[in-house]
Amino acid sequence: MSLRAKRSNLLMKITPRKYAKALAIMLDSAEKTIISNFLSVLRQRHQMKLLPKIMEAFEEEWMKHRGITQVDVTYPENFESSMQDLDARLREKLGDKISVQAVPSDGMIGGFKVRIDDTLIDASVEGMLKMLEARLKK
Repeated sequence: MSLRAKRSNLLMKITPRKYAKALAIMLDSAEKTIISNFLSVLRQRHQMKLLPKIMEAFEEEWMKHRGITQVDVTYPENFESSMQDLDARLREKLGDKISVQAVPSDGMIGGFKVRIDDTLIDASVEGMLKMLEARLKK
């Protein structure tokens, strides 16, 4: 195998997720030179274009490394006043180590959807109507 083929093979094995995980671990010792070296490696490998994906994956890895659970909540726009109550209930059930990402949806009539990792809790009016429809068809 030629040197070029070996180098190409090496470059293909490092995914944005792996870079993000390495960055999350390195930041524990938090020296500016480490971050600078990390960016130099990306530049040398001509992989700076991966930086946006690395940063996206890094956020997930950083939170996982810190034991923080990402909770995504979709709610109708008129539901904003109840978001504090929902946030408090989520923290009561899941603990304080959560990061709640709340996104209003103009298409939702009422209720909310909560995604925790791979679990979706659909407490939306639309979801309940679909469940009722499925039960009535049986």
